[in-house]
Amino acid sequence: MDKQIIQGLDLELEQKQSAEWLRIRNKASVEGEWWGGKFQIHNIESALNNGQLMEVPGEKLFGSLGFRLIGNVRNGKESNLLRPNAYSLLQMIVLEWSRKVVNVSSDEVLLSVSSLFRTQEEQGELFKLRTNAAEISAHTAGAAMDFDPNGYFQEQKRTPVNRKKSEFKSVYIEELRKVLERFEAAGFCNVIFERGLYVFQGEVLERESCIHVCVSPEFEGL
Repeated sequence: MDKQIIQGLDLELEQKQSAEWLRIRNKASVEGEWWGGKFQIHNIESALNNGQLMEVPGEKLFGSLGFRLIGNVRNGKESNLLRPNAYSLLQMIVLEWSRKVVNVSSDEVLLSVSSLFRTQEEQGELFKLRTNAAEISAHTAGAAMDFDPNGYFQEQKRTPVNRKKSEFKSVYIEELRKVLERFEAAGFCNVIFERGLYVFQGEVLERESCIHVCVSPEFEGL
């Protein structure tokens, strides 16, 4: 590919990444107001003892549908912890989603949850990598969770199904999006549909990379 074209693509990619970063920062600004300052958690043991944080199970089913922790939060590199009202929101999201898709498949299907609570150090490392992560985050208050919009698990074997597989059913993610939009409109949470950008065959393309959900401090749970 011509050097000038490559330079143009690199510039376009950088500009679009900067615009996406700014969009996310603006959408997340309310989360700093909700969960900044004194709500940030610095001592996990103390937070568990005083009820600020609680453990989230590796997976949970509502009938044949539910959620499953993945990635760093499953392998122990990140903690499987949330504030109680955030965990209630997670359960409420998945329960409402399960009601919408119960007739789509007779198999067990579990949404992928990729991140929950993060320590200040973990968040700082993500910020240094220039991902979409903010330096001060609702994750470090135990008030946020991330869903993976590009895959889920199914059947008792917990077979991973991603968008590249022919059996992937986009309706599961579409219905999750609808549930989250309704919950955000009701004031339960702030939702950010994050986009990843990449160059493919001479074009700058985008795809949804993460669904970030932050519970409102006014949400009282189930």
